Amino acid sequence: MSRMMSVTDELMVYIDKVGVREHPALARCREETAELPMALMQIGADQGAIMSLLAKIMGATRYLEVGTFTGYSALAVALALPSNGRSAKTSTTEYSSVRTMPPSYVRHSLAHTSHSPGYG
Repeated sequence: MSRMMSVTDELMVYIDKVGVREHPALARCREETAELPMALMQIGADQGAIMSLLAKIMGATRYLEVGTFTGYSALAVALALPSNGRSAKTSTTEYSSVRTMPPSYVRHSLAHTSHSPGYG
């Protein structure tokens, strides 16, 4: 017997409204990915927020993602790492090399964005 809770559209609207503070770089990645034919492969902002939270809770300083679509989850965790943190990702899709934010964009974004709770 499954014990999974069903998620209604109303619940997802609520979670998105009160449970996710999406960094501008993540929003940009999500919006660009939404235009791709395989966009359903991308994780949601709520899942990215949980990954960020887990990275912070465990005090992660390094992150390796094996298999990346457009890089949303890798970016979510990278933004949660401390300033001396390191992340790396691998990919086999054509989209990640074209659509993923380059590390310089992430650094620029962090340097020019206030570090509000939930952003990293």
